Amino acid sequence: MSGLITGDFQWEFDGLLMGVGTPYAVTAFKGFLDQASVRGGGTPRARAHGEFGEPQFANGAVYDLDFNVVATNASTFTAAVLALEAGTYPQAATRPLWYQLPGHGLRVVNVFCAARSMPGAQEYAFGVTKAALQFTAPDPLKYGTTVTGSTGLPIPGGGLTYPLVYPLDYGTGGTSGRVVVSNYGTAPASPVFTVTGPIDSAGFQVTDVEDAITLQFTGAVGAADVFVIDTRTGAATLNGSTRFVSYTALPTVPAGGARTFAFGALGAASPVAALSVSLTPGSW
Repeated sequence: MSGLITGDFQWEFDGLLMGVGTPYAVTAFKGFLDQASVRGGGTPRARAHGEFGEPQFANGAVYDLDFNVVATNASTFTAAVLALEAGTYPQAATRPLWYQLPGHGLRVVNVFCAARSMPGAQEYAFGVTKAALQFTAPDPLKYGTTVTGSTGLPIPGGGLTYPLVYPLDYGTGGTSGRVVVSNYGTAPASPVFTVTGPIDSAGFQVTDVEDAITLQFTGAVGAADVFVIDTRTGAATLNGSTRFVSYTALPTVPAGGARTFAFGALGAASPVAALSVSLTPGSW
């Protein structure tokens, strides 16, 4: 999560804040509102107009920032230039580039810093220089704020006790064992399920109610254990160690849609076992 961005027209990369309120006055940005280029297309029809359509897939994305480095005095200007140099360099793995534009809220893309340019000119001596950064993202999606929801196991509610005694006591309310999560993005999103125990050795299951997809684990989950299922990859871990989960398909939440997930114990139900669902919507 970004810890530095406070408003629109700000960018944060590896602890370096750029844009409004910083020495890095952004003059142009590119790619942050664009769709990534696509590959695929179609195969020409033989001796006929048109072509046979084929699925299209997005390539990686490119993001550019152009800005002026401006400071109030020589020492702060030098510090700003050095901070820009220190914060942008070739990386072994992608890092988050956070940004906020009007009407879009806080978003993040996972990028490599591909290029930095600071062409020296006469104004450099007066504490001003132009600069440009280019970032490349293998994953073309722009991710928003994570959506979460949680539920316990389904527990029946209380009821009336006979013979009736007034005022009537209907007992405690039950829980449905269901949670609904929504995807406000423009691309399908894969939920992450986190289960905490105690759950006995019979195990548990999580069911996508609308699509009738069930993920099932056979085994105990202790009161202090954390069981995580990432439906993007199908990976499942118990306290970080790999475990096997059976499923016929991996659930996704469609763009602009919602899904209901039901949590169930395959053995005795515990009133404190819980399912948490997190979803990070992505947009093209």
